[in-house]
Amino acid sequence: MGDELAAYHAANPERTSPAGYCVDIAHGYIDADNIAHYDHVALFRAALPYLRVVHLKNTDARFDSTFGFAQYERRRGIVQVECFRDILLENAGILPVNEVVGHLEIGGPKLGRDYSDHELEGMLRESLRHLRATFRSA
Repeated sequence: MGDELAAYHAANPERTSPAGYCVDIAHGYIDADNIAHYDHVALFRAALPYLRVVHLKNTDARFDSTFGFAQYERRRGIVQVECFRDILLENAGILPVNEVVGHLEIGGPKLGRDYSDHELEGMLRESLRHLRATFRSA
């Protein structure tokens, strides 16, 4: 699909905009028999020629639950941000953009609840600190 959209834009540049993907670093494919066919790294690599935006979030081994990058979340998650940073740097020549936009995507605590709203700021700040440190260390 990415190739088709790119070819259509190349043939009609005055009437179309370039298409691209927003790629999530926490998705994989596990079938109904619980067999993992593609992990989050393989799916990310497959989308590189069309990647413009990245959803930055963590997940469990079944790609079932998503969360951020606070220290306690990194212990239970499988996403190693350094791996994705390195993939982007190693493949910069095939990316369709010079700058990739990253969006931190976490569910946070149950919003609108007095008993958990106070946790959101810390979750966001710790996740953002980890992401910033990881990408700046390259």
